[in-house]
Amino acid sequence: MKRYLIILLLLSGTGLFAQQRINSKQIELITKYAKENKLLSDDADFTSASESKWENESAVILCQKTQFSFDKKGLSVGKRIGRNLLGAFLALPTMGASVYFANAKNETKILVEESERRKILLRDKFAIAQYSILYFRFSAEGDAFAARVIKKDGASQPVSLEDAVKVEDVKSVPGVFRSYTDGRTSTYYRPAFFKLAIPDLEEGDIIEYEFKNYNTQEYTHNPNYKEFEPVYYICNRELPVSKQIIEVMTEDEKYFIGYKSLKGAPDFSQTGTSGKKVYRWVDNNREKLTDTRFVNEFVEQPSVKFQVIYARNSSKNFVWFSSEEEMKKEMTADQLSTKVKIFWFNSAKLQSTGDYTEGLRGSIDNSVSSIYKTLKKRGITEDADDEYVRKAYYTLRGSTMYSSWSDFAFAKVFSGLLEKRKIDHEIVVSTSNFRTQLGNVAFTQEVAWLIKYKGKFYCNPNEHLNPEEIPVYLGGNASVRFKYNDEKTAVSDVIPVSDTTANSIATLVNASLTPDNVNIVVNKTVEVNGLVKDDVIDDVLSFTPYMETDYRNYDGTGMFEQLNERDMETAREEFNKEKKEWKEEKPKVMKELAENEYGVKV
Repeated sequence: MKRYLIILLLLSGTGLFAQQRINSKQIELITKYAKENKLLSDDADFTSASESKWENESAVILCQKTQFSFDKKGLSVGKRIGRNLLGAFLALPTMGASVYFANAKNETKILVEESERRKILLRDKFAIAQYSILYFRFSAEGDAFAARVIKKDGASQPVSLEDAVKVEDVKSVPGVFRSYTDGRTSTYYRPAFFKLAIPDLEEGDIIEYEFKNYNTQEYTHNPNYKEFEPVYYICNRELPVSKQIIEVMTEDEKYFIGYKSLKGAPDFSQTGTSGKKVYRWVDNNREKLTDTRFVNEFVEQPSVKFQVIYARNSSKNFVWFSSEEEMKKEMTADQLSTKVKIFWFNSAKLQSTGDYTEGLRGSIDNSVSSIYKTLKKRGITEDADDEYVRKAYYTLRGSTMYSSWSDFAFAKVFSGLLEKRKIDHEIVVSTSNFRTQLGNVAFTQEVAWLIKYKGKFYCNPNEHLNPEEIPVYLGGNASVRFKYNDEKTAVSDVIPVSDTTANSIATLVNASLTPDNVNIVVNKTVEVNGLVKDDVIDDVLSFTPYMETDYRNYDGTGMFEQLNERDMETAREEFNKEKKEWKEEKPKVMKELAENEYGVKV
């Protein structure tokens, strides 16, 4: 259960609070990057699109193109899979201490370059009202944005960025303005976005904009084989689309993609057979989304999902699949059982094939032994089974949160700690219902690993997950279950889903006038239980240093306990700086949330 208290002052006057406007330096950099990347340059895909099929629609997307370049530009010298040695070699003569230490730890950071261009015809005033505000990110070096209005007579008018203002509530940014490879907004990651109103639009005008974002994907090993995070794309958009394109550009012949088209979505085609390759996906004359609201649009709607893969030896070893064709077929529960058991019972072989044990500093066995010694020093190994399980979970919680363990790494280590005490438990494998169903699994990242003990489920903790809680993305899902020490048998099952009594939100509002009878003070208390918590807790706890004490309050470890004395001091100094900034940012975010809810200035 989570409770929070908000005290608001609703202003009855019409005065406006100042918003943080974009500054001249930011405009200069965005403009510079837009020119360097040739945003809105001539493109045959955008000149050949037609809107004639949808003459009665309020607005039409004439063309949109999303492009991905994997490993096109490194974050620093040599930061590419297979080139860490070069990065470390060049770091010392260039005094690049941070590069040296990063490479010395064998970390690999890959920069994914992603751009999206969209051209929208606005036929009436409703369309103008809906699509006259654009959003863009300016959070990483190289982020770029450009927009223009094409009038009925064909005249092109560039859109000035001078009136752009910063978005305080990042979650309010529509998904079409977020890049697919960007990180999930959370307490720790809140990228800077700006919004821009386009003035003087008229019926028949065309808005065209393009943005380019650079997103970091970081890996803890330097493997011969690497699977990048999958990208999911729904064919139907909020408007009819005359033409939409996805292009995936790879650096050399060691990069390729695996993909799966669902519900009649088109397939990719490939151009180039050696060196750099381009995988192109084209979809024409796609109707707009219907009014039907799906729990999982990726399951119900035509969609395509793809994953870029790196193989140093150029072999298309998909680990789970013998070929691209096998990946595209539907998988039975028995087939999935066979594959996941191979993963579980032969995990030592996985260290060299990718980041399935992401976040662990050593092997699974060494991690289990090290953490068990910690539990033994605290006397936890002498506790009763239930108490041991709870404290082991909280001990892992600090580690997995600090080092971003994968689901698989958490499940293997937690299971190993239970096995040390010969505590009976089961392994449960499922998928996120936000993305796919078991039969359509195509990538290892789509698989969720859980531990089941005495009928209770334990999954990899997120920022706000409590033990025995089932996240909303797993509730009610089909799953495969097997005993931790039985490689031969497995059963199909369904993860429980909670009912409405366990998921509730109760709001108590008290309102009163200020002594001068001019303004209204609103005292609002909200109590949230169950899955509903997921919708509000990131906003409520944003810019709040709850994690400083949360890790250790439940028999876990503190934020900095795993660091040596020198690193701990540095980390605390940085964290204290962050807390000062958060103290200033917190009221801004809460004010905007309240303004969105009440429709008045706060």
